[in-house]
Amino acid sequence: MKKRNVGNLRRGTSLIETVVYLMIFVVISILVVNSVLIIATSLAKIRLERKIVRNADSVMQRMVREIRLAEDINASSTFGVSLGGLSLRTFRSATDTTEVDADFYVAPETGRLMMKKATTTFMLTESDVIVTNLIFRQITSSSTSKSVKIEMGLQVSNRNSSIMRNFYSAALLRGTYQ
Repeated sequence: MKKRNVGNLRRGTSLIETVVYLMIFVVISILVVNSVLIIATSLAKIRLERKIVRNADSVMQRMVREIRLAEDINASSTFGVSLGGLSLRTFRSATDTTEVDADFYVAPETGRLMMKKATTTFMLTESDVIVTNLIFRQITSSSTSKSVKIEMGLQVSNRNSSIMRNFYSAALLRGTYQ
């Protein structure tokens, strides 16, 4: 009679062990894939935040610089309304004292903020950044000094998410105070 070697029977894995190991692998794989998706979504939102802040910063700096350079506010400005416009009597540059008009407005077909200075028109926001709100308010603190308060809402979107933020600034016209 032949003797069986008991050690040879325990070499492989049983079906139950295989199923348990497979379940552990599946759970870990799901956690890893979920983590990667969460990180990708967070990075996309961070990029949107960075884009909207970068646009708001450059636009506000440009508007404040032009307001400070201005001599007066033109009567064609629309104050206190959403998607209003601002028209300034200003100079061509800080060194060139040729008087020109500078107009800030939202292009109705694209929602982009535009600036027209003399005969040149500039797009101040990127193509995928939409101006949802632009309100100019004239502040007169004395008989001679004038300032402008700016309220601006921007929105940027991608395939999965959309971000909308409001930004505020104010500037005093240099030509209006002594």
